[in-house]
Amino acid sequence: MCISTTEALHTVKVLIKDDVYECCEASMDKETVTEKLEKIEKYIKKIDKSGYIFVTIHREENTREKELTKIVEQLNELSRLRSIVFPVHPRTLSCIEKYGLKLEFEHLDAISYGEVLSYIQCCDCVISDSGGVPKEAYWLGKKSVVVLDGLVYPILEHEKYSVRSDYNNILESLETLEQLPEIEDFNLFGDGKTSKKIVEILNG
Repeated sequence: MCISTTEALHTVKVLIKDDVYECCEASMDKETVTEKLEKIEKYIKKIDKSGYIFVTIHREENTREKELTKIVEQLNELSRLRSIVFPVHPRTLSCIEKYGLKLEFEHLDAISYGEVLSYIQCCDCVISDSGGVPKEAYWLGKKSVVVLDGLVYPILEHEKYSVRSDYNNILESLETLEQLPEIEDFNLFGDGKTSKKIVEILNG
């Protein structure tokens, strides 16, 4: 993003990383940590020790009957081999019920932003059609399969931190993702200090 002053035009990075870091830092409060751990540990008791895959699906193009049926089939297949944490968006849940589909694994109701970050922090990787989740996953050191026609952030795929997937080849894309190297560069979108830089610029 750009900040304009009377003297010059300044280019800075995105602000959302600041929000992610602030939310993670807030979780260091003892009461908040306890509350989050109780929710997470309650669910972790039901999954593998090796971790889980965090899933979010809610886009209109992925909740049409043909697409959602195939996505649910693949998630059900995946759940027989891997643990899945899937907070189901109200739109997605409504469509699952409308089309008579069935998730063959335990799933969650919609959760808060802070809970999303908590689950991402503890997962093996992410499958999502969200614009924000893959970027937040990257900042938290997790790679992602992005189920969209086009990536919102192509740089993540270019740097081999994300794999774009069609709705009907999620499992193949996941196999590709797991062959990619671990994330090393965490500053593609900024260093989490953008808000401070903006204040400094505006204050001269």
